[in-house]
Amino acid sequence: MKKKYVEFLNLAVVDSSPIKNSEFLKSVAMEVIFALLIFIVSIFREGEMHDVSMIILYITFYHILVSLFMFLVFQKFSKSKLLQLIPVSSILISHVEFLFWGSLFWGKNYWSVFTILISLSLIFQLLTFVYQLLIVPKAKKLPHGEYRKNLLFLPSVVCIFISAIVVVIAHLITLPGIYIITSLVAGSIACLPFYWLEYARVFTGWKKKSTKNFIYRGEIK
Repeated sequence: MKKKYVEFLNLAVVDSSPIKNSEFLKSVAMEVIFALLIFIVSIFREGEMHDVSMIILYITFYHILVSLFMFLVFQKFSKSKLLQLIPVSSILISHVEFLFWGSLFWGKNYWSVFTILISLSLIFQLLTFVYQLLIVPKAKKLPHGEYRKNLLFLPSVVCIFISAIVVVIAHLITLPGIYIITSLVAGSIACLPFYWLEYARVFTGWKKKSTKNFIYRGEIK
């Protein structure tokens, strides 16, 4: 399994360069957009749902401040793997925040819904991981490019495509907002496997591994 995963990384990872300032800025930008979304939606919420939304907004705000502080520290210690993990792990934190925020639209049972969403996300990540290990032998035979990458992330591509279609249809025929929120949550879960590859830029030991018909950036060595 370890051998197949090394082969998968060499097939899937396009950018293996160290984490740079741009990754910090991207993670902060995503949090700012999410914070604005929470703030706008909270205006139309009332009671407990409004209060919980504001708590999430505060958490997001502190998340942004911590990320900015770590960005400043990163300027002095850019070689630190611990600091390089900050923007990478920030995506996971944002994902959890988004799932919790999405669960609020299901009413007062949001804690139960949040638990279900977390479980679904973990199951999807695990199933995608197993699929990627199984599909490596077939992916190796394909030419380097988007077709190969789409095959390696086929479950995510399909789910994102379906989520986008549901969002468009819900908007066109004016379905309740819960359809759009559920589709966005599903899209968030489906996108996460792409971000796991960012850890391969921090922990680069896999690039030193040697396997039979070793593949590096699409070429068989």
